[in-house]
Amino acid sequence: MALAFLVALGPATASAQGAKPLLEDVRDRHRAAIEAIRTVTYSYEWKHLKDEPIQYDNVSAGPALVGVSIDSAHETGPGQYWQSPDAWRTRALWSDGRTVDEVFRFGRLIRAQTAKKKNPDQSLEVTSETMSAFQRGHGLAVLFAHWSRDSEILPFHGLLHQPHKIRSVERLAARSDGSPGEIRVVLENDKCVCEFWFSPKHNYLIRKRIEHPADQLRHRHEDEVSEFVEPNPGQFFPARIERRSFEAGELKQHTRRNLSEVRINRPVPNEAFRIPGIEGCLCDDQTTGTQFRVDADGYRFGAECPIPPTTIHQMAHFGNPTHPASPPVSGDQSTVFWLGVTITVLVLGLCVAIFEIRWLRAELRKRPVPKLSGN
Repeated sequence: MALAFLVALGPATASAQGAKPLLEDVRDRHRAAIEAIRTVTYSYEWKHLKDEPIQYDNVSAGPALVGVSIDSAHETGPGQYWQSPDAWRTRALWSDGRTVDEVFRFGRLIRAQTAKKKNPDQSLEVTSETMSAFQRGHGLAVLFAHWSRDSEILPFHGLLHQPHKIRSVERLAARSDGSPGEIRVVLENDKCVCEFWFSPKHNYLIRKRIEHPADQLRHRHEDEVSEFVEPNPGQFFPARIERRSFEAGELKQHTRRNLSEVRINRPVPNEAFRIPGIEGCLCDDQTTGTQFRVDADGYRFGAECPIPPTTIHQMAHFGNPTHPASPPVSGDQSTVFWLGVTITVLVLGLCVAIFEIRWLRAELRKRPVPKLSGN
């Protein structure tokens, strides 16, 4: 039996030992490629090619989500992206007319949203929150960041530091143009099974990723770079990214992001990481629940206080509209509100008075009637 066990285990062990050097080589080359990208700037546009409802099963946060699709308001572009070693900024137009401008620096994200088209007079909404350094990095998860078993956003080499299982590592056949075949890695953890296609032709960047969620067995999500650009000799970056979502093998959603004017490792001026018009604006800190004013770089100055129930933000001119803040309460609305409060108090007072009168009568009935003594 021991001999039979060793014979059965032998090929699998040999395969695993043979795959390890290839996996380590791919990991190191891929990491070197993404870490060599120090600064990035580009413009982009989104195209929503298909958007049908998707049904999710076994959702831990509640009952199954039926008919879930891409949010009715979604990013469309045109958009812009800037990145330096210690900061990134993205600015994009949304389908409802909002312009969302975000700057991430030193673990903090500051977001400014102008009003929607339907509410052009609404004020600017500025918020701040804590965020992971890799979260939303580049906005191109297929290359740089992936969901981990702990619901963090990590690069590929970060996934390998967490508990996982490597199902397979293989070098695919050479391409028709004579370039080396891609390396396909299938990784499994508690959250999903992910397939990665690394492209030697493009410095071992990830050309394709397929995700099979562990709790959504009928679903599959694919990210694929259908076109690369070479901004610098020997250095590559995606130019077109396709995102597809399938349910039971049927394509439900399909988006495409087209990049243009891609520049890598070129100087990025400090002004690129400033959101126009936020200096002096009130900012709601979503992490601490406080409100304060910010300077031109989004840093707090002056005292902070709890976020009031109704926040009126400062006006700013973005050139494009975004998400509105809560509108101020008008005089008529205030009068109606206090009238309602007054009526409610009067009704409650009347109910209490009626209850006290009934209770007093009941107590009087319980007392014995005094007898009259006669002489």
